[in-house]
Amino acid sequence: MMVAMIHAVWKVEPETTVPQENPKLSQQLVYRALGEHCISESKAAELPGIPMMSFYKQRQLETADDAPHQ
Repeated sequence: MMVAMIHAVWKVEPETTVPQENPKLSQQLVYRALGEHCISESKAAELPGIPMMSFYKQRQLETADDAPHQ
């Protein structure tokens, strides 16, 4: 009897899609370690699994975007 009551009360909600997270903490830690000269550029590219040239180009774009704000 108790199982039937619990089953009747428990409702199944329709599935909702949860947007995929885009964690940035690891990326921030890599850039911080690079900025504090704790790791090299090659190690900073290796940790997130980015090719060295892509990492270098990405950093160049970020510094170009930041320049007018200073």
